[in-house]
Amino acid sequence: MLELLLTTTVFAAAGITLGSIKHRPALLDVAPALTDLPCPWCQGATTESDAECPSCKRWFGVPEPQSV
Repeated sequence: MLELLLTTTVFAAAGITLGSIKHRPALLDVAPALTDLPCPWCQGATTESDAECPSCKRWFGVPEPQSV
């Protein structure tokens, strides 16, 4: 009788643990964000590789090129 109770308890605990792990998202399954930071001028979406804002066309970190 004690063995049956112990076996049932172990299987119930394993089922609860595996059930909670299955519903938890893994860190690697999270998709990377498409935007890094908003534009400081217009709050538009930007990425790390942008040299200028796709929305307002203002340059980041460097002066705007001068037209000759």
